[in-house]
Amino acid sequence: SSSSSSSSSSSSSQSSRRFRHSSASLARSARLFFQTALPGRPAAKARPQEASSLDRDIISIALPALATMAIDPLMAMIDTMFVGRLGVVQLGAVGAASMVFKFSFSLFNFLAKTTTPLVAHALVNSDHARASRTIAQNIWVAVAVGAVLAATLFFAATPLTALLLGAAPGVHSPMLPHAVAYVRYRAVAAPAVLLTYVASGAFRGFKDTVTPLYVAGLSNLTNFLLDAVLMFCCGMGVAGAALATAVAQGVTAVGLVGFMIQRRMVQWRHLLMRPERETLMEIAASSVFSIRTMSILTAHAMAGAIVARLGAAASAAYAIGRQLWSFQAIALDSFEVAAQSLVAEALGRQDSKAARTISIRLLQMGIIAGTFLGVGTILAAPTLVSFFTADPIVQRLAARSIPLFSVLQPISAAVFIYDGIFAAARDYAHTAKAVVMAGLAATAWLLLTRRWWNIATTGISAVWPGLVVVWMGMNVLTLARALLLGARFLSPSGPIPPFDRTAKPRRNSGSTFLTL
Repeated sequence: SSSSSSSSSSSSSQSSRRFRHSSASLARSARLFFQTALPGRPAAKARPQEASSLDRDIISIALPALATMAIDPLMAMIDTMFVGRLGVVQLGAVGAASMVFKFSFSLFNFLAKTTTPLVAHALVNSDHARASRTIAQNIWVAVAVGAVLAATLFFAATPLTALLLGAAPGVHSPMLPHAVAYVRYRAVAAPAVLLTYVASGAFRGFKDTVTPLYVAGLSNLTNFLLDAVLMFCCGMGVAGAALATAVAQGVTAVGLVGFMIQRRMVQWRHLLMRPERETLMEIAASSVFSIRTMSILTAHAMAGAIVARLGAAASAAYAIGRQLWSFQAIALDSFEVAAQSLVAEALGRQDSKAARTISIRLLQMGIIAGTFLGVGTILAAPTLVSFFTADPIVQRLAARSIPLFSVLQPISAAVFIYDGIFAAARDYAHTAKAVVMAGLAATAWLLLTRRWWNIATTGISAVWPGLVVVWMGMNVLTLARALLLGARFLSPSGPIPPFDRTAKPRRNSGSTFLTL
């Protein structure tokens, strides 16, 4: 009995020491992070010219990427502006239908995240043939999966949109026919969208985000002109908006692939080759991001379904808020593109210290940009909503909603940058687990608050509190992602450790520090 007690005490003591050691390591990591990552502090002990060169690299990638990555939400925003002139019912229908594409297309954005580090690593080793084969094989995967996705969306348009609109079986929703038409006309562009993901990832691997900018400009111009012609001149209404978007997405895909072939980023002979097992295994490994994306989008879909039960005005206001929120996300996601390109290149050189320096500088710049973006959107809220609708009730609801999500934009910036860092490090599994947990937290919030407001059964007399509940659920998602991914970034066991594990501790004012 005494021996058993002694063994138990020893085991408890060891567990306690391991816990204290882990806590101390995390504390040191956090201290180092806040010493370097807060705005105004140096990212690392680098010479001024090196820091300036890094800033130029980040800006040269992030700014053009902003326009390129904004293509889908920008086209959706243009659709929303035009559809808003058709009426509140049509606007609410397009808001729900857009969630179908947000959910289905985003499940495959791992194609870009896979392509970028593979291409970057090949180029660092001067293996251009390998880069070409990687791009070509990912193109084939994108086209094949996109064709299946297009057929699925076309034939399942009615049940999918009915689910998002919260329409009970046998109950006709005035928004349903418009939502179904939007889904079916836009679904034909699914192969082009997935192909665009691969092409975008390839250009990021080459650290070229300028060429996609030109293609994005042409695509958006096409969408704008076709919206006006098809919706109003041809009288197609909502279906015209969807077809205009589909054609514009096709222009994007064709343009990007054309430039890649012209510049020999991908060679014809590689496009005719069967995919290699190694590449397919890498794609399969990164597909865990689909689980991550599904958990996030499930929370968004649940939020949309709750709002749909509040009526057409609430759905329209939420659609406007989501378009602005998506545009904010894309603006900040441009820093993720820079992280994918620059961090992947540094890791391809086996230079983890440079990767850490780049990561911290990106966090500095992203947090500052997120602060300005959030404040600017809040101040411009009344003007922004007037572009989407003339309905005074919808305008008031949308304008009051904007500060609810805009205030967290600095934290959102950090979340996107973490995504880019871990994608570059090909840390797929840990990232997916963290974001799944965040998605579950947001979903739990929405389920609990839905029961509290009893929206699903009896509805609520005031629409505004329901919108507050939904947007707070989205904020739970952002905060949970920031907490979990930030902990991984600060962890000594992460893919880019916050200090040199081999360095000896040195004393500084009575505290122990480890050098970056």
